[in-house]
Amino acid sequence: MGSLTGHKIQESEKVQSLVKQLVDEVTHLNSEITGVRGPQGEYKTSSQKRIAEIGQFRGRPLHYPYIGTGAGRGPFVELEDGSVKL
Repeated sequence: MGSLTGHKIQESEKVQSLVKQLVDEVTHLNSEITGVRGPQGEYKTSSQKRIAEIGQFRGRPLHYPYIGTGAGRGPFVELEDGSVKL
C-alpha cells in the first residue's frame, strides 16, 4: 500500500523548507510594524469605500467599521486605512 498524499506533504523536506521561507519572509515584512499610527491619507478614502461596499452586500453596516490587512506584529494590527492599532 502506498503512502498517503497528506503524509507525503507533511514529510516533504521541500515543503518544510518552503514553509520556513514563507514564515521568515512574513516575519521580516511584519517587522516594519513598530507601533501605533493613524490612518494614511492615500489609503483612508479607499478603505472607507470598501467598508461601505461590504455594508451594502451584507445589508447593514459593519458593527466595527474597519478591515485588517492581515499584517501585524505582537499586539499591533494593521488596517486597510493604513493605521496600526493596539
